[in-house]
Amino acid sequence: MVQVSAVLTPLFKARALPPPLPETYETIAETWVLSSVPPKPEHLGVLDEGAKRFPRNSALILKAIELNQTAGAKPNALALAKLGLRFATDPGLRAQFEQFIAANPPAAK
Repeated sequence: MVQVSAVLTPLFKARALPPPLPETYETIAETWVLSSVPPKPEHLGVLDEGAKRFPRNSALILKAIELNQTAGAKPNALALAKLGLRFATDPGLRAQFEQFIAANPPAAK
C-alpha cells in the first residue's frame, strides 16, 4: 500500500496543474488495477472526474468501469459504460460498452 500511495500522491497533485492531462487519470487507474489492495468506491470519484473531462478516452473509461465493478459500485460502472457508449466511435469499443450495459441492467426501483 505504501508503494501505491507513493505513486498516487504526486498524480493527485498533478490533477490540479493546468492543463489537465488524460495520462494523469490513466496512470491513476492503472495503478489501482495493478494494486493488490483495490480502491474503495469513495476513492473512485477521481476516475469519474477523468471520464467527464475526457469522455472520448475509452481506455480510461473501461478501466474506471472495471475498478467500479470490483469495488461494488455497479450503478457508477453502468453510468460510465453509458458515457463511453455515447462517445465511442470504434465498433469494438462500442460493443464492449453495449455488452457491459446489457449484462448489468439498472436495479429495479
